[in-house]
Amino acid sequence: MDHGKYLRFNTGLLLFALSATFVKFALLKDPGQASSVVHKVRLGQHPQLDVYILSAFSLSSRTNANSLIRKGHVQVNGKVVASYKYRPSEGDIIRLIIPPPESPPKSTKKRIQQCTTKCKVVTVDSSRTLSLIHKPAGIGQELNAALLPILTPLLGNKTKSPKIVAPLDRAADGLLVVCNDVKEIEAVMDFILSATFTAIVCAEKDDDDGPPCLNDCVILDKVRSNTDGMLYLIQITPPPAPIKHYRGLKSVIKELTLNGFPPLGHAKRRCSTGKGLFISRSSLSVQDYRGELVAVGETARPSKFDALLLKERKFEKDEERGKDDDMTFGGIIFKVTPAVMRPCASSFSLVSTLISLNPRKILDAGCGSGVLLLSSIHNLPLCTGVGVDISPPALEISRLNSVRNNLQGRVSFKLCGFDALASVGALFECVICNPPYHLEKRYDRGPGFESRTRDPKIALFGKGDDGLDAYRELGGEFSVRSVLVDGGHLVVEVPHERGRACLREHLGADFREVREIRWKGMLRGMLYQ
Repeated sequence: MDHGKYLRFNTGLLLFALSATFVKFALLKDPGQASSVVHKVRLGQHPQLDVYILSAFSLSSRTNANSLIRKGHVQVNGKVVASYKYRPSEGDIIRLIIPPPESPPKSTKKRIQQCTTKCKVVTVDSSRTLSLIHKPAGIGQELNAALLPILTPLLGNKTKSPKIVAPLDRAADGLLVVCNDVKEIEAVMDFILSATFTAIVCAEKDDDDGPPCLNDCVILDKVRSNTDGMLYLIQITPPPAPIKHYRGLKSVIKELTLNGFPPLGHAKRRCSTGKGLFISRSSLSVQDYRGELVAVGETARPSKFDALLLKERKFEKDEERGKDDDMTFGGIIFKVTPAVMRPCASSFSLVSTLISLNPRKILDAGCGSGVLLLSSIHNLPLCTGVGVDISPPALEISRLNSVRNNLQGRVSFKLCGFDALASVGALFECVICNPPYHLEKRYDRGPGFESRTRDPKIALFGKGDDGLDAYRELGGEFSVRSVLVDGGHLVVEVPHERGRACLREHLGADFREVREIRWKGMLRGMLYQ
């Protein structure tokens, strides 16, 4: 036998087997597949399984070890062990199966990308151990996954597994402290953190002295709000504390809330504008254990703070000027005083609906300043109308506005209530009405009640336990049904389903709902025939 040929043949088989093994190994190491690590138990006393694999495989925590055991990722001598109380013996082969990393869903990827663009690095300490990052409101846990792409352009290889050590609530804006390397985190947690918070708080009672002094509390500005009472822009500096014990934001919110000045947007004082929590960590300083300053950062207060104050200050100036003012609505200029209610822009949806019907004679029930009646007639050259109200001062303003717009020859006004429209003594093709429907006791609960009295209560608040008596009167025997011609229309403001149901019940079978009247997608009224 040719031994050389035999040797060459065996060598070829060996190389083929090795190449096949290498290919198989390469396929197993694909990032999308699970991998495993093997450890052989040596001599000595051995603790229970979770403690043993924690040290043997350098896991992050005992909780992580228990989780791997429960999920069946730990095998002893080829068999899955599901109990952490198992104690390994000498010579046992322990295999830890490492599951493949799960790719985040598309929505998470998008949030991480938004974090990378919206969050900015404010400062990095000289040793490149800590970074101060500014985050806007609306960013939460997804920021942890975005830290590496945020810090890498500045720090390069100096950052490894960065972690937030002084977090901030998702709804809050401000500065965060980030440890650039997770290996340094134990030393960093003993550093002393000082912070200053900027917030807008609202007074649950009308207190001109402002919020109580919480350590160092400075009132920067104050303004009376349309809906939230007195608002104060303040700066608060809680006492410094080690990073591992620092709970500044929660302590500030708790202290202010207990003293009757909760931050705007907090659970105890929801903001009427619906724009989140109005509190920001505006400055941070970090000192090491020797008292030396490590990092300092400062950021401007969010733009929504100034926008809200500007809006409320404009309202305050309007209130100081009083209500004797000129307004434009539906193409006419009319005067308003404290005796009448200022119309909302959404009320024009009623006027536009009436104009589309092209009536020749209309009645405005509860005309107030006459804005609905006069703007409708102004846009319908062949139309005449009558306005009725139970307030003599309101009727005087209506007459004045008709003269100012040269419409006095086409309109007339009469003192009358919703339940006595038959006393007008005429029939109309269309009736338009914006009755009072707000429930007064609801406004009594909030701090903005006194500011809403710029509108007369008789025009704002409905009578009855539910505030819907005006709708019941409109459906009465001597009301709308007694002044409409056959086939006539009723255009009425009904901004909620309660009023709609009440009106449907009292109008009965004589009227049918033609369509809803909407303003920017919201229900504002109904058209009946």
